[in-house]
Amino acid sequence: DGEGGVGVSVLANAAVDCVAPTISNVQAVDVTSYGARVAFDTDESTTGTVHYGLSCAALTESQGEEGYGSAHSIALAGLGPSKTHFYSVSAEDSGGNNSSENNGGACYSFATPEAPDDFFTERFSADDNDLDNVSLVFTPDGSVEFYAMCALPITSLPVDPTGGTTLVLGDDESVLVNLGADTVSIFGTSHSSFYVGSNGYLTFGASDTAVTESPSSHFALPRVSGIFDDLNPAVGGSVSWKKFADRAVVTFSAVPEYDIGGSNTFQIELIFDGTIVISFVAVDALDGLTGLSSGAGLPVDFVESDLSAAESCQGIPCDSDGDGVCDFQDNCVDVSNANQCDTNLDGFGNACDPDSDGDLVVGIADFNDLRTYFGQSCASWGTCADVDCSCDGTVGLPDFNVLRSHFGAAPGPSGLSCAGSSPCPASACSHGECTFGAPLHPACSSCARTVCAADSACCVTAWSPACASLAASLCGGVCGDAAAVGDELRP
Repeated sequence: DGEGGVGVSVLANAAVDCVAPTISNVQAVDVTSYGARVAFDTDESTTGTVHYGLSCAALTESQGEEGYGSAHSIALAGLGPSKTHFYSVSAEDSGGNNSSENNGGACYSFATPEAPDDFFTERFSADDNDLDNVSLVFTPDGSVEFYAMCALPITSLPVDPTGGTTLVLGDDESVLVNLGADTVSIFGTSHSSFYVGSNGYLTFGASDTAVTESPSSHFALPRVSGIFDDLNPAVGGSVSWKKFADRAVVTFSAVPEYDIGGSNTFQIELIFDGTIVISFVAVDALDGLTGLSSGAGLPVDFVESDLSAAESCQGIPCDSDGDGVCDFQDNCVDVSNANQCDTNLDGFGNACDPDSDGDLVVGIADFNDLRTYFGQSCASWGTCADVDCSCDGTVGLPDFNVLRSHFGAAPGPSGLSCAGSSPCPASACSHGECTFGAPLHPACSSCARTVCAADSACCVTAWSPACASLAASLCGGVCGDAAAVGDELRP
């Protein structure tokens, strides 16, 4: 007894647990094509197990958990798409008491969804990045992939980044962009802000500075990867963003790769209706990764897409009027106008823009202009051309019908974010008044308008050396090296 005595009787009391745990709140959550989590609660600390299979009579698989607790969450993997899985759960406390819950003998069940055929992501190796001069358009369509993807050939960025907010980004940095009351979405989840990473991507809900363009890094967060690569805007190029009434646009302009150099220009448009557009015009990087991620982790059945093989946008959901131009680039969204004719360069195509006086309301003044030129042939610009809604060179009955259908209303609608301003798009003015090249539109500048009035060939055929000389003499400026690209007329 601890005091030298032996053969002493000792009486001790001990609590004995003979009560099995109670299981409640059994449910399957986070169900994907290839996995799920089963969650349940117990009224005491236990360790849990899920028993599962393809029928309630054959729960041949099981998955347990480590440790004890009262709130349980057990992951099931390797399930397979488009199948109904049955399951029950069991729990055991530290005293060895067991209980199970099988929904009254009927088992619990969940169905895995169909697996997507396309993950909209491509990783390029050392020399196969082939995305120059293309816009990839991802339009929500209610499918298991969530988006329909199509491609459009381009020669310039869809949205002019001029006037946007420059984002100061060092090497391997990320910066937050707030949208205020507006929201963008990715895979159906809305966000009022997003992060711009210097390595060529946007993330949602959390920042990221990942350098290596692996699929596992890409799929770790909700993400739009333009060119996910080791880029370095700290030593060249620029990154900017711009907000419009219907979208937020991020532009990487001439950004080099770290320790390699080169120039990479691409743009990501987050349209407020859920559409996402990634556009490329000058890409020197030979590797990298491009695509979309919902942030659910690397899919177990991930197979790379071939983004450059995407079908043309003509006739798919992004093209409401079937003219082969996606709505976000279409200057007449509701009227088929494959030629995109816009004689006053205000972002509204002639096919939906009888507003010849430019006040954004079709009214009596516009009717009077049409009456004045009715039956006449028109040049390629000027008031006559502006009332030639059919762009067939003659003002006639089809043009009157367009005016009648818009009378009292605004022109359009247009999908161009710059619509209502001039020039729209700004890329239509491809050079300054002192640079020889393509004809300039009169809407490009007051000087271009003056020169075109003096010599219409400057705005129809080509902006020749004679046009540059006219600019200097008529506009009261001086041209330096008239052949220098981008050389503007100076006072």
